[in-house]
Amino acid sequence: EDPKIPLSITLVNKEVFPDISCRLLDIINWAYRGKSDEPGWTDEANIMVGPRTSHERLVETFNATQNGHSALFYATVGDRVAGCILAKQCEDDEVAEFGLFAVDPGLQSRGVGRQLLQAAEAHAVKAWGTRIGQMKMLEVREDLYAWYHRIGYRKTGATEAFPAGMTDAPRFPVRFCVLERALP
Repeated sequence: EDPKIPLSITLVNKEVFPDISCRLLDIINWAYRGKSDEPGWTDEANIMVGPRTSHERLVETFNATQNGHSALFYATVGDRVAGCILAKQCEDDEVAEFGLFAVDPGLQSRGVGRQLLQAAEAHAVKAWGTRIGQMKMLEVREDLYAWYHRIGYRKTGATEAFPAGMTDAPRFPVRFCVLERALP
């Protein structure tokens, strides 16, 4: 992994969301589906068809953060939006789920994802008293799991079906595996 680059991580709020929503959408879709001139190692284009999310779903996700039980963070390098992550308090108050985790392919492997995840985990611990971090990833992504494993996440053995009605669809049957780690 390349050395960390200096970045700023900010909670997305009502004032900034309209200005950055299109950039966040681009980064999310590039990170999950690839960007022709900057391929990323998180690309799932060979597994999934369609965009990872839509502007409408991103707006819905942001609006849901206004209830205090979820938070959307974004990272910037200078004035460039570099990535985002969603933290969501689960019904079991000790657990927070992290998702919509994306880093601009041109900035991957430079510590942006790790710093975003650390900020989201710290927020969950402080705001909700979270003790367990949880993520879901496509079970066929062993390369991605290797990164999560290095930072302390482990497969729980639980799996979930890919949900119907999403903006994207799998090219072949896939499931999510559930990952967890104890938070400090």
